[in-house]
Amino acid sequence: MNKEEAKKIDILFSKGLDSAIEYLEECRQRGENVYIDFNGHYLYSADITVDGAYLEVVGMTKKEDESIREQMKYATTKEERDRLIKEWGDIKKRHADEAKKRELNEMMNDASQEKTDEKSKISNL
Repeated sequence: MNKEEAKKIDILFSKGLDSAIEYLEECRQRGENVYIDFNGHYLYSADITVDGAYLEVVGMTKKEDESIREQMKYATTKEERDRLIKEWGDIKKRHADEAKKRELNEMMNDASQEKTDEKSKISNL
């Protein structure tokens, strides 16, 4: 299965991200190569994981999201809430920075591979 050949499924998930992840996992187990548009984020059955989906949609892992939400329920002061909001933003920024680094490394690896392929073609002439 690959993303380029995935078929779009139009479906609403009233129970949220977890139900969307579960649905895509079931599709993958049945061998269905599909994707959904979840609030503007494309999620694919080919590579769906819980943390991958949470990182894409929420900007943090499920465990991090649940932890912040749980702490927020018990935050009684404005200072506590402000600290948690800052922590939430810091976690999202860290994950975004990591994703940018991975993307840059992939681009550099692709460019390096293209140069190697080009050199190989030239040497075979």
